[in-house]
Amino acid sequence: MMDEPIGEQSAEVTAVVRRAAARLAGEVDPGLPQMAELVLEEGLSPEPMRSFDPTVALGVAGFLLGAAQLGWQVYRDIRKDRKEAAEKAAKAAAGDGHALRSVIIRRIRLKLDAPPGVAESQRDRLLEVAVEEILAEAEEDGGGEA
Repeated sequence: MMDEPIGEQSAEVTAVVRRAAARLAGEVDPGLPQMAELVLEEGLSPEPMRSFDPTVALGVAGFLLGAAQLGWQVYRDIRKDRKEAAEKAAKAAAGDGHALRSVIIRRIRLKLDAPPGVAESQRDRLLEVAVEEILAEAEEDGGGEA
């Protein structure tokens, strides 16, 4: 899991978690948006979950929060490291963004474990949606530069 505790989130991370949870509700659990709100408001950690059961949405919501936090930071680091190529990075984020999306997903996979009981294909889908929402939020936020 992440080294940082779950705590207060930036507006961008909160928006990413909410939109990703809403998109995934039909695939994962209809209660996922409510569980995401619990994780955002209460700072609940998915660690106690050990198997798939009706409360798996809480673990998934926590995973989405971690993916959004880490993914947003990776995105911003990439943008900062490539200032001289800002126009190219903006095109990637605004266009299909496949290369940028792949880099962010790969970095999240290296640092963030999926909740127990979540299959690799499900984890990949969660990350795909989270990163799509990160890039959408970055576009709305003017590229995510601060």
